[in-house]
Amino acid sequence: MQKLKETPFEIIKVSTREGVKECYDIRPRIFNTWLINDFDIPDTRTKQLGEAIYSLHGALCYMDEEYQEKIFNTPLKDLLNKFASLEELRTF
Repeated sequence: MQKLKETPFEIIKVSTREGVKECYDIRPRIFNTWLINDFDIPDTRTKQLGEAIYSLHGALCYMDEEYQEKIFNTPLKDLLNKFASLEELRTF
């Protein structure tokens, strides 16, 4: 098992199809653990990002493939900047 970094979150074991994984108790657990350990994103930033990706996945998985491809073929930065400009938010 991968050695987890020190965070304020409790370390728990989660059963997956591939076996048991240790991860931080911050939902979505396995993804947030990956963000902290592999992307070195501070634990104070992962919860909101993990929840956003979880929501995006939920929205996209029920779309027809034709519409999914339109989203998938748009770079993430462009998609975020379009959203930000239309909603009058900060762009990247």
